[in-house]
Amino acid sequence: MRRAAVLICFAPEPSGELGVILTLRAATLRTHPNEVCLPGGRADDVDESLVATAFREAEEEIGLLPSQHTYITTLHPFVSAHLLIVTPIVSIINADADFEPRVNPDEVSDVFTLPLSRFLSSYNHSKQDLSWYGQIWKYHTYGVPHIPDVINEREYPVTGFTAAVLLHCAVIGIGGEVCHLEEFEEAEVEDGKSWEDVFITTVVESGELERRHKGSRRPARKPSKRSGKRTLRNHKKSENNNSRI
Repeated sequence: MRRAAVLICFAPEPSGELGVILTLRAATLRTHPNEVCLPGGRADDVDESLVATAFREAEEEIGLLPSQHTYITTLHPFVSAHLLIVTPIVSIINADADFEPRVNPDEVSDVFTLPLSRFLSSYNHSKQDLSWYGQIWKYHTYGVPHIPDVINEREYPVTGFTAAVLLHCAVIGIGGEVCHLEEFEEAEVEDGKSWEDVFITTVVESGELERRHKGSRRPARKPSKRSGKRTLRNHKKSENNNSRI
């Protein structure tokens, strides 16, 4: 199966919580336009590892230099709607980094942060069970506004794959009894295997991967066109919540 990586990069929130850097995909993209996602993309031959993939994509999409953040850990892989094996890479902005996003407008239209704790909050949260290749997948939706009493004119819902990855990260990073609530259940396991393990086996055995990916080629990446500096927006309880890292 094809492989990809996404970056879960932590940045400080005004409240003192850890925030996660998120992007809004450009409206012109062929897949998932105008959706919230984590920086990332498919692995290239030049990448020495999936960590390198995530760091490279973050630099290309939002101008986050490898020297501005530090690798922490790698989470278990997830499966995307396009049958990519996507590995989340976790990092944190360095204390001395003066990071101001410089977006590639071909890929990203906005950059913002949300507290990691948002993904264990029942506020404006819903979930439903979806059947996919014979497996049940829990589809989570985190609606707007994300935080009560927070004034923010530009907010975006977090759904699907990105929501699943961030929920898993929050369960690991925050933990606590809240994680045992049925509302925040992740995909069920079977005989010690994760939902993703079982799903991958099912898809491989069905021959769908061979049919879907036979002869597929990745188009060449366009040169990056950086726009002007962006302020990394995050959430705080005030009339003006625009602030920098």
